[in-house]
Amino acid sequence: LENGAASPCTIVLETDQNYLNEVVVVGYGTQKKVNLTGAVGVVDGKDLALRPVNSAAQALQGADPSLLLTTGNGSIEGDQFSVSIRGNVSINSGSPLVLIDGIEGNLGQVNPNDIESVSVLKDASSCAIYGAKASAGVILVNTKNGSKGKANITYDGRFSISQNTTSTDFITSSYDYVTLCNEFYEYYKGYGAWTFSQAQIDQMKERRYDVTEDPSRPWVIPDETGTYTYLYLGNYDWYDFIFKTVRPETEHNVSVRGGNDKVRYYVSGRYLYKEGIFDNAAEDTYNNFSLRSKIDAKVTPWLTYSNSLSFERMIYSYGGFWEQDGTAGNTSNGIIWNLTQNVGPMFTPWNPDGTVNMYPGYMADATSPIFSGRGGVFTDGRNWNKRSKNYVTMTNRLTFDIMKGLKFIADYTYRRRDNVESYRSLPTANSYDNINKRLYVNPDTSLPQGDFTNGSVYDFYQESRYYQDGHIMNAYFAYDQSFGDHNVAATVGANMDDYTGMGYSPEAVCEYVMTLLNSNYEEWHAQNPEKPYTEFPFNIKKMSASGCLFDFQKLNDVSKNVISRMSAADVTEKVTEWAKE
Repeated sequence: LENGAASPCTIVLETDQNYLNEVVVVGYGTQKKVNLTGAVGVVDGKDLALRPVNSAAQALQGADPSLLLTTGNGSIEGDQFSVSIRGNVSINSGSPLVLIDGIEGNLGQVNPNDIESVSVLKDASSCAIYGAKASAGVILVNTKNGSKGKANITYDGRFSISQNTTSTDFITSSYDYVTLCNEFYEYYKGYGAWTFSQAQIDQMKERRYDVTEDPSRPWVIPDETGTYTYLYLGNYDWYDFIFKTVRPETEHNVSVRGGNDKVRYYVSGRYLYKEGIFDNAAEDTYNNFSLRSKIDAKVTPWLTYSNSLSFERMIYSYGGFWEQDGTAGNTSNGIIWNLTQNVGPMFTPWNPDGTVNMYPGYMADATSPIFSGRGGVFTDGRNWNKRSKNYVTMTNRLTFDIMKGLKFIADYTYRRRDNVESYRSLPTANSYDNINKRLYVNPDTSLPQGDFTNGSVYDFYQESRYYQDGHIMNAYFAYDQSFGDHNVAATVGANMDDYTGMGYSPEAVCEYVMTLLNSNYEEWHAQNPEKPYTEFPFNIKKMSASGCLFDFQKLNDVSKNVISRMSAADVTEKVTEWAKE
């Protein structure tokens, strides 16, 4: 059209018949878009596969305008997210019902490469068939099926690197750090936050621009005043020591798809590896293994058998403090909050003699250890922690073609969920107390000198287990027939869900158990030689109070002749093995 044309123009839009004939998955069936009466959004799996993400939840962000997904934290596990459709449904909020191939599931459990399509049911009319559970909407995830033709093998690989998007250019000069802190503290309290003398601050100034330690200007030297053993003058980058600025990630997907007129199949597998933000002794990694298979067999002209199997295993491993990322709910804040406590760039993780710097001193209003006592686990390297999740879902379905437009579908699904959380905590060995000029001495004299413990750092093994068995059955008639310009669809059936779950969390305080066994059992047994080991008062009272679950017979087998002769390390290892079992 030419600009400024005088004559009026009539523009007529033609109907896209192909679009209207597209099939949309809705509650317990499918419908053509032309026949839809409810608010349903559809996302094609091909669009999701183009996104460089590793979970269906991440893939759906922004894919449908009514779908809002927000993440709760930056954990590489990727399971801390919330979903809503058209905003919150009530003052108590609520989450949409997520169905994966008709079975309730979690968006974090689906490989985006396996998705054929996603239907978002937004209003009451489209969600009504699912009842009260669908009051906040429904998200129907439909995975790929087999197809007619020769076997088609597909491989998709990806390697990426994540970097920080925010500035981490924190102060690493001890001179600038101490000067600024003292200036603000003097204004607030009338004296400096750090007790370094002016002569010592001048020594920091001499090292002000030493990014790495200059042998002629060491960062840790003897304290000539005699107040402490060591004087810390460093420019240590604690952020770089604790966190990674570059984190690799790799993903591999393989799928096989094919079939004929009678049998069609689809099989896929994925391996995903990610590294988290923590470094050195607290390094965290995430491994994900998933497998999915689907088979459709035309048994007779009127009977079709379908089988769907999915398996996923997720493992998050890390060192350092057991409640490292603050997500397990074991403490209120986790290690992130503690990393801000009682530390500065003048301190280094280790002293020149190789001891762990636990109590550096020089604080005006405290004698607290670095990171509130949790700093040592970043240098010790002995602690390990792991959270693993396993999901298995298997569905068997029979479809009976009774007559034209009428089908009867019956299916049974078994679901198994196993979660295991293991935490192995140890005192920080070889810890130096610069305030008292000695290796750290714990009030518990059974611990070696130099082993640091406090309320949250001590010798224990804790294992939390949770499992859930689920049985789901569906049986329904589905009728769908067109008569000229009219369409009639109806669904009548029943659904049954049955879930059984159990969890427990034993804790073995290994050194504590070992000490009391060695000191008390021999004396008690000499006085009561005829009594069995299970009547030993410590086991009945102390162990039960601590939540320790041990096999008394196993303890009895070694206690009388062995346990009093075993070293602390041997007993700790044995007790830990029993706790795991």
